[in-house]
Amino acid sequence: MSKQSLSKKSQRCLYRVLDLIERHKKENPILSRHIERTFDISGVNVREIVHYLRVYDKKPICSDSSGYFYARNKVEASHTIKQLRSRVKHINEAATALESAHFPDTEEQMDFGFETKVENYKGYWEE
Repeated sequence: MSKQSLSKKSQRCLYRVLDLIERHKKENPILSRHIERTFDISGVNVREIVHYLRVYDKKPICSDSSGYFYARNKVEASHTIKQLRSRVKHINEAATALESAHFPDTEEQMDFGFETKVENYKGYWEE
């Protein structure tokens, strides 16, 4: 993902969002909705920006249920790292399950017993 692949709104406020998150430590995280209101962006934009800053700028932006914060060390980042790895594991499990799921064939999907019921009424409309 290059900076150009970010949405225009995300590009416009990328480093201003970083500046805001950098001022929030583990003890005082900032909620996504506060970032959204501050910069007139959506939650999708916030996640896109955070992803870009983590992956491409290597910024230690962490998050938990109380919001986003800028980690000062690996200990502070460890909960977010575990949470992200757990999400990856669950997403992989879901993808694997879908790959081995039983998909009914087309006939089974289309057969609602309607043909049998129509057969019972043949002649009703022909009179």
